Amino acid sequence: MADIYILSPDDKLLTVLSSHGRETCTFWDAKYKEELNKGSSFSFVADASHPDARFLFEENQVVFKDKDGVMRLFVIKELDDTSEEGEINTQVTCEAAMMELAETFVKDFRPTNKTAQFVLDNVLSRSRWVAEVTAELGVNSTTFYKKTALDCIADVINIWGGELQDTIEFDGNKVVKRIIKILPRRGKDGGKRFESDKDTTSIRRTVISYPVTALWGYGASIASTDEEGEETGGYSRFIDFSEVEWKKSKGDPVDKPLGQEWVGDPDLLERLGRLKDGKLIHREGQFNNEDITEPEELLKATYNHLITTACKTEINYELSVQLLESVPGYEHEHVELGDTTIAIDRNFAIPIETSQRVISMEYDITDPDNTCVVEIGQFLSALQKDGRIDQIESVIEKNRGTWESKPDAGEVTDGSFPDRAPPVPSNVVVKPMFQNVTLTWDYDPSSYIAAYEVYASQVNGFTPLKENRIFRGKTGGYEHFTGVNEVWYYRLRSINTRGTASEFTDQFSATTKRILTEDIVFGAITKEKLAELAVDADKLS
Repeated sequence: MADIYILSPDDKLLTVLSSHGRETCTFWDAKYKEELNKGSSFSFVADASHPDARFLFEENQVVFKDKDGVMRLFVIKELDDTSEEGEINTQVTCEAAMMELAETFVKDFRPTNKTAQFVLDNVLSRSRWVAEVTAELGVNSTTFYKKTALDCIADVINIWGGELQDTIEFDGNKVVKRIIKILPRRGKDGGKRFESDKDTTSIRRTVISYPVTALWGYGASIASTDEEGEETGGYSRFIDFSEVEWKKSKGDPVDKPLGQEWVGDPDLLERLGRLKDGKLIHREGQFNNEDITEPEELLKATYNHLITTACKTEINYELSVQLLESVPGYEHEHVELGDTTIAIDRNFAIPIETSQRVISMEYDITDPDNTCVVEIGQFLSALQKDGRIDQIESVIEKNRGTWESKPDAGEVTDGSFPDRAPPVPSNVVVKPMFQNVTLTWDYDPSSYIAAYEVYASQVNGFTPLKENRIFRGKTGGYEHFTGVNEVWYYRLRSINTRGTASEFTDQFSATTKRILTEDIVFGAITKEKLAELAVDADKLS
């Protein structure tokens, strides 16, 4: 059974709906969906003939618990009343309450070497929400100029790291606290397997292939001038990198001659190019970033986008599954958003055998175990037509500077430093303790180095990914709290102010200590003795 609390816009409890109530207003078909770092949606159908249905009114609020017991807050935005064959129902469509942060503006805020907690405290100061950052993300710098608080949160996640969860504290009668949480990661890497002959009733694999092998790159708009060379206050064309030359013989990744406004990759051309008159030609696309003001940086960003994103095929898996976690003895099958899972279905000619994160979960809150649909893999950019429309809209939004004044260009920002790759962290020392691991490395105080990053996993030979990053900050050490008698593997890298990363270090490993004395073996252990053992290196083995 599930309940939905209906509150007024000023947080006063109006009524409680129940999925199985006899006297209360009942509801059903209550579909809740959350996507990783992309927000959530909720809708339900209620008995419109019940007197309490009068509280299902636009802008009233909706509170319920998700399947993991996290309190969720939504706002009623759409109502669709129907009367058919004697049944009078209301379809209620809601919007996540945190979307109100799109109505709070940040005019000009430029944090320098600040924590994510400090930044979000300032961004949310004029709103009803507070930030709780539990991830160790270190310090960083950025500029928020004429942005909504919602956009600023997205920027913090992109720059500082961490993953988003919105929730509330609710005392049963009113909302006590609205919280934006930034967690180290959502979910876990627990080895959960979805299999077609066990808990997966259907599986759909979607592949979208629109790769390109070359990109035209355009950056910030250039200030227009009059005949005397004085700026007129407007902006004309975008900068490009036609006057930048790359040569592989000089260590550049590809050859890009002077005068050429696009950059291509010969390996991609060989693999994906189109054949014309017996010769391969590029599949071309466009890269835009109005924040980039230097042609050299634009060329690097365009090429990086080409080889990391624009040439890739997107793969998404949608699974209808039965959640076994509530069955006694199957608690280990618990799955939640962000988990790294394995999907297996060998009935296809091209078998599905993949390990991916859960990026979306949707279920009916009245029966999550039997209605859950999960997506793993990548968020698809949908139809390319829609993606190109979004790209155009993005360019328009980013170039509002053509009619709005720009921030003072004379200020020193992160972009003022050269975009050269920082050095790989050196003299790394990984030291296991009782139930934690300390990592130290040589700290480089150079201004162009923005942060160091530490990645960790219990899988030997792991690939460093955003979800296993445990630290980002400008320090020379970090303490990783784990557990007793655990094996962990680590890799580190440094990041410059432009976001360019060094190579990763080699893998380091550490095994936290296991206390083994006669007192423990035979059960004669006290809190005082354990504390003594924890600091006595001679008794650790």
